[in-house]
Amino acid sequence: MIKKSERGFTLIEIIIAIAVLSILVTIVSMSVHSVFENSVEANVGEFKSDLQDIRNRTMMEYNHSYALIFFYDVIEQQYGYNIFEQDTSSGAIIQLKEKRWPKHFIVDKQINGIATRIETLSANQIKQELTFRFSKELGDGVESNFDGDSISTYNSTLGTSQVIKLNIRSQNTTKAMEVSVVKLTGRVNVDDL
Repeated sequence: MIKKSERGFTLIEIIIAIAVLSILVTIVSMSVHSVFENSVEANVGEFKSDLQDIRNRTMMEYNHSYALIFFYDVIEQQYGYNIFEQDTSSGAIIQLKEKRWPKHFIVDKQINGIATRIETLSANQIKQELTFRFSKELGDGVESNFDGDSISTYNSTLGTSQVIKLNIRSQNTTKAMEVSVVKLTGRVNVDDL
C-alpha cells in the first residue's frame, strides 16, 4: 500500500494564497498612494520643485518666460496653481500644468509679517499677489550678464517686500510647512512650522 505524503501544499492552495496576497498588496499600495497624495510634505515638495523648475528653465531657454499663478477655487473650496509658458518672440502662451491641492489644506500668505488667509482675498488679488513670474525680460530682480543677455530671475507684484511666505497646513493633521520665495533671486526655502 502506498502512503500519501501529508507534507506540502497543493497547487490550488498555493494559487489561492498568491491571489489573496496580491489583493492585499493592491489595497495597501492604494492606501499608501492616497496618503502620499494628501500629505503636506509631498504637495509642498512638488510646489517647491515646480518653482525651481520654471526658474531654471528661464535661465536655460532664450525666448521663454514662465509664470506660476496661485488660485483658490471657491466652488470646490480648493487651492491650487497653474504653470504657464510664454514664447516671448511669438507671444504664444501654453498652460503646462494645473495642480490642485487636497480640500483639507489651508494656505495663508505672509508678507512683511502680516498673515492673510488666501480664500478671503478676491481672485484678482490672489492673481496679483501670488503670481511668481520668471523671465529674462523683466526689469525687476537680480540682473547679471550671461553671454551678453540680461537675466532677471524673479518678479512679483509684492511692492517693497523682499520675501513672500506661504504657510500651508492640513485640517486633518497638525503638520504645517512654510514656503518662502525670495524676490530678488527666486530662491525657494521650505521649513516645518
